[in-house]
Amino acid sequence: MKKTYSKKHINFACYITMFLLGLYLAGYQNVIDSVTKEYSIASSIMGLIIALHFIGSITAPVIFGELSDRKGRKVVIVIAFLVLTGGLLLASIFRNIYILALGIFLIGSGFAVIEGTLSTVLSDINPGETVRVINLSQMYLCIGAVLGPLAALFVINQFGSWRALFTLLVFMFFLMALVFTRFDLDGVKDGEGRKETIQIKSEEKIHSLALLKRKNFLLLCLSMFLYVGVEEGIAFWTTTFFGNAYSNPIWGTYSLSAYWAGMIIGRFLAGVFPKKALTFLSVGAFLSSVSIISASLINSKELGFVCFFLTGLGLSVIWPVIVSITSDKFVKYRGTAVGIMMSMGAMGGTVMPFLIGVFDHFGGIRVAFLSLSVLIFVTLLAVLKSDKLEFHI
Repeated sequence: MKKTYSKKHINFACYITMFLLGLYLAGYQNVIDSVTKEYSIASSIMGLIIALHFIGSITAPVIFGELSDRKGRKVVIVIAFLVLTGGLLLASIFRNIYILALGIFLIGSGFAVIEGTLSTVLSDINPGETVRVINLSQMYLCIGAVLGPLAALFVINQFGSWRALFTLLVFMFFLMALVFTRFDLDGVKDGEGRKETIQIKSEEKIHSLALLKRKNFLLLCLSMFLYVGVEEGIAFWTTTFFGNAYSNPIWGTYSLSAYWAGMIIGRFLAGVFPKKALTFLSVGAFLSSVSIISASLINSKELGFVCFFLTGLGLSVIWPVIVSITSDKFVKYRGTAVGIMMSMGAMGGTVMPFLIGVFDHFGGIRVAFLSLSVLIFVTLLAVLKSDKLEFHI
């Protein structure tokens, strides 16, 4: 007799996968220097290879998001896991720069599709609890991101190569792929054993076009683009900020950890109090903006550390709220909608760090970070405006 799995089992599997995604992302960022040295390539070339991760994250979610609405979540999740593990295998086994580039592209593609589709699954099987489960899933991703550098350091010290980390992740992600093949994601049991059927198919020819005709969806796209751009811009430039503004890049490393720790705490609290999501959003946007402005104006590395913690705490709830609103407003095209959100976020994560570099060149790093506070308020206004437009599809 085939065993049935409740939504608690699926929730747990989603959270573990999010943790592994965070573990990979931070671990990968930590071994970039080792990869550059092994291949003896210029930093500019490595930068292009890193960009392939984001290019994959831009293109794949739109295609697979629509596929998940038409063919089901499970097939998309399993394919995405295979794409991700395939990319990890290529990068870890072959010692060729072009194959490495292909591997990084595949990893980025699989990563974004898994993150987006699992967010959709969590929304599907937890009706009325979207804000809570999305916040918790992102909390687990942040925990993985905090532990990633430590895990990378441990594995490299034990096995002598960054390739060992990628190989270990291959086994972990493949195991999770096997786990998800056991689930019926189109009809799961709730906590009391009742069958919940999830409507995921549509007769529309191109879901994306139907969504892009909606003003509130476009506002959510803008908010996701800006938010991820700000989040990644801060993450990529924190060490440089502390080096240039406070002449102490070491404290930049500490503050980056504090930034992600703030994310964990904020998403946990938002998950505990899901009905206060918009309140958390407004307060968080104000807190993060004030913190970024303060860090840009003061000359104390210790206070800067506190400001970056508060920035992470304030920003923490924005991504989950955007995805939750998207999932709740566009139930009919949920997979496609969240997939487009992932692509918009990847675009923001690609463009904004570059723009910060331009601002730094012409006006200094303090001016660059001051501009981020403005973008946070624009993000808040876009989300609040989209939530007031009461039409759903």
